[in-house]
Amino acid sequence: MAGTGYPGAGGIGTAKQIADAIRDGEGVLVIHGQDYDANGTYNFSDPEGASELDPNLPAEATDPAACGLLR
Repeated sequence: MAGTGYPGAGGIGTAKQIADAIRDGEGVLVIHGQDYDANGTYNFSDPEGASELDPNLPAEATDPAACGLLR
C-alpha cells in the first residue's frame, strides 16, 4: 500500500504507487484539524494539549476531522 507509511516503516510512496492504490480501492484521504473550543485557532488548551504525532503541534491541528476511501 502506498502513502506515508509505504514502503516499510515511515517511507513515502511514489506518485505511481499512490495512484495505483487509489485505483485498487486502497486510497484513503484523512483531513486533520478540530477546533474543539471553537475559538478560531488551534491551541494547546486542556484537555487536548499537545499532538501525539508531534509534541510541538497542538492536538487540535493534527486530530482527524474526516476520512474516507478514494475511488
